[in-house]
Amino acid sequence: VVYRDGVIVGQDIATGAFLGWTTNTDLHIGDASYGNNLFDGSLDEMRIWTRALTQAEVQRGMNCEVYAPKIDLAAAWHFNQGFSGTNNAGETTLNDASGNNRNGILNNFALTGATSNWIAPGGVITGTVCCGITIKGVTGDTLIVCKETGATTANVSLIITGNNGAYTITGDTTELVSGVYNYSVEDSTGCIATTSIRVAITSCITPYYEPPLNDTTRTLIGTELTQLFKFPASVIDTARVNDIFVTKNNPTGDTRTQVLIDVIVNQGNYQTVLNSLVNDYAFNGQVDNGPNSLIITGFIPIEFLDDLNVLTQTINYVRPTFPPILSAAGRTGNSITQGDKAMFADKARRAWKVSGKGIKIGVMSDSYNKINNKAPEDVANEELPGKAGTPYPLPVNVRLDYPYTGGTDEGRAMLQIIHDVAPDAELYFRTGFISPGSFAEGIKDLRDQGCKIIVDDITYLTEPFFSDGVISKAVDNVTASGVSYFTSAGNFGVKSYEGDFSGIAPPGGQGFVSTARVHDFGNNNYFQDIDLPVGNYTLELQWDDDF
Repeated sequence: VVYRDGVIVGQDIATGAFLGWTTNTDLHIGDASYGNNLFDGSLDEMRIWTRALTQAEVQRGMNCEVYAPKIDLAAAWHFNQGFSGTNNAGETTLNDASGNNRNGILNNFALTGATSNWIAPGGVITGTVCCGITIKGVTGDTLIVCKETGATTANVSLIITGNNGAYTITGDTTELVSGVYNYSVEDSTGCIATTSIRVAITSCITPYYEPPLNDTTRTLIGTELTQLFKFPASVIDTARVNDIFVTKNNPTGDTRTQVLIDVIVNQGNYQTVLNSLVNDYAFNGQVDNGPNSLIITGFIPIEFLDDLNVLTQTINYVRPTFPPILSAAGRTGNSITQGDKAMFADKARRAWKVSGKGIKIGVMSDSYNKINNKAPEDVANEELPGKAGTPYPLPVNVRLDYPYTGGTDEGRAMLQIIHDVAPDAELYFRTGFISPGSFAEGIKDLRDQGCKIIVDDITYLTEPFFSDGVISKAVDNVTASGVSYFTSAGNFGVKSYEGDFSGIAPPGGQGFVSTARVHDFGNNNYFQDIDLPVGNYTLELQWDDDF
């Protein structure tokens, strides 16, 4: 059947068979295979179907471009390549848009000048699509069902737009378990659209603070402080130490809530930035991070956080002073024998007549006496030294307790165990919970007090994993002077991912520079799926370059 402008102008029944796509015979367009019947004209939007189209189908598709997927479409060439009338010597392949990879090869074209070349305009306006049907999930490409609701399966709802007439959906949508589900829709004209939806039936985790609308924050103060500035009321409890923010109200009468931050300054700008913070941003309570530090730690009113973003010439970035993680599971309790017997220290004392006499031992943890002033009670019960008239009258020397609201007094629990193990030892305590720099200074302070043994149970997520940070360097410093240092900072290896960077192109539309690469977690996937039970989580990302 031959149509011109959608109207039948002739038809006949072929006496021979179409060779199809399964033979090795070439298909020639615009000429016979022997080259003596050249087509005198222009070609645009050519298609081959595996069945005869109806007149209505021909008319619907004659002024638009057909794209895959499309049922019964064997090949489709849009002729949208090259640049009209210019040198197109390198554009010799005619691309197939059907999805069947039946690309053509241009033969005997000059590919330069106004004829025998790519030209414009064509018979169909480029970009006019025949099929505009779309399918997507009501919740996007992911549906999350929270186990907390009692649900064990999920139902997917789909939105269909741009269809011509009635349509048919393929794919299960009800009583789904976790997994990836594929859906397709076909309308009455044969137009098809597809989508995939990931269903996750999982324990839901409530964000600690109001999450950002997208996943990238490109400001000096970063995501956490930006969201705290925008939504200060979204933080669960701003009156205590928590997993991300350390906050307080100024005791001088300033009722504004303040947050403890680390300001990482550019080299040579420490004093300039510090002066500006104090004079212009009500910065107070500066923490001693030691000499030669580029980190300024202290409190700033939450309402001033956003103003720091303008200091791009002197500040590298700003972050919350993340509270560290205690590796201990909890207090030991009132028993004076558990730690002692677990290490057979009671037998060692009897066998070798040792009791820690003449040894100073320092403990670094979160706090010593922050919960209901319990330390005097422990001294009275002889769980700690310091009670007059006993063999151990010298009290714990508290160099610095945790100065802010909060603290579990884990340090005092550690000292109770040490007092059981080495009752004659002189005991020291110093909080390591203020900042990494303060922790490092505390390590050296205990050494300077004469402690020959120092222990801690603290992990700072902001310390580098792949090189020595300020804390590791402080440990190296004191051990070089004869101190025995022991840490139970924790091993989070089973709760982590580590791998060599394998770069792939980033997703479009996310503001990445043209040279950016993202990590391939496998199968060209730049996301890593993780399943977490209900709880509080802080996710830490690090790399082995200097930072």
